[in-house]
Amino acid sequence: MNAFSTAGTGVNNAALDSVKVLNANVGIKANGPQSVVVLTNSTLSGNAIGVQAQNGGAVYTPQNNTITGNATNVSGSLSSAPSR
Repeated sequence: MNAFSTAGTGVNNAALDSVKVLNANVGIKANGPQSVVVLTNSTLSGNAIGVQAQNGGAVYTPQNNTITGNATNVSGSLSSAPSR
């Protein structure tokens, strides 16, 4: 799943719950300054990259996911809650 945005375009928000992404190139990606993914209760395994946040994209999680067994589990950083 790729949430993609560029500066000056609309916001791209995705909320994913109980998702399983197995054996993909990138499981979940937030790419761009207005891309936000909220990930809960999900499993990402066997991927080249489990979760990727790049170019200002953000991935938020309450830390209740299983992200393991990927070549790279997390590229970028995960945040526990969106800033207000």
